[in-house]
Amino acid sequence: MKKLKGLDLAPGMPVEAFFSTGSQTILSYLVKPLADQMARAFREE
Repeated sequence: MKKLKGLDLAPGMPVEAFFSTGSQTILSYLVKPLADQMARAFREE
């Protein structure tokens, strides 16, 4: 907020944000939903 000197924030203003989540291959990005479903399907409750 200190960097905004003189600017007011208002609802609806556009924001550009970047989140660093670590590296991930395209293959792992595509396979993860399938692996999650398989793990959930074979869970016994």
